[in-house]
Amino acid sequence: MSIQKRKKDHIEICLDDSVEVSASCFDSYRFVHNALPELNFADISTEMSFFGYDILGPLMISSMTGGSSDAKKINQNLARAASKMKIPFALGSQRVMIEDRESWKTFDVRLLTENIPVFGNFGAVNVIRDFSVEQAREVLDFVGADGVFLHLNSMQEIIQKEGDVDFSGVLGQISEFAANIGMPVIVKEVGFGISTDVAQRLSESGIEWVDVSGRGGTSWSYVEAQRAGDGNLKSLGELFADWGNDTCECL
Repeated sequence: MSIQKRKKDHIEICLDDSVEVSASCFDSYRFVHNALPELNFADISTEMSFFGYDILGPLMISSMTGGSSDAKKINQNLARAASKMKIPFALGSQRVMIEDRESWKTFDVRLLTENIPVFGNFGAVNVIRDFSVEQAREVLDFVGADGVFLHLNSMQEIIQKEGDVDFSGVLGQISEFAANIGMPVIVKEVGFGISTDVAQRLSESGIEWVDVSGRGGTSWSYVEAQRAGDGNLKSLGELFADWGNDTCECL
């Protein structure tokens, strides 16, 4: 099955099915009300500088999709929204760009996002092993990336019928890629969370930025279970639909 078809499947399942299997851990927390704030509310600002851009707050639209005709429209709409809100925008996995030049137009949003940082994205299991740093840099330059995400998605790969389940040496691949790509690298999970131990190992390997992306949103094991049809992978994906470290615990 082509990567384009897989991306189209992902979009259709996320649009048509309830893919947020777990409740958000943030629902368990309440802010403490301060009846004596002793400040002028008008002086409060959430503006900050991020990767050389002035943005309106610590929010990001992060790594959704790419590669199919549907993805082009989604990326453009998300890019317009991010630009209007002045928050960073990250593209979906660009591996398809290396394999199919026709897919490049589905990632082309730089003209829509001149006022905000834009980030590229690759699977950490693929870098170095499946394509060169030079190939990655070419597609990152095309989208005008200010930095690049490397995503960790071992649970998703295990359930995915076309998944790459060889995770040996991935930390070394991340370290080598980060040392040679020539731009900031952010390592993220795709919804199963990053533990203290993993964050520490990433830091020791030279990674300065980590996006924990923990349990509580879209379950990619559940999504892949719906793609798998009947059989062991569907049962396994549904069994692990609620798997992961809560975002709150990771933070």
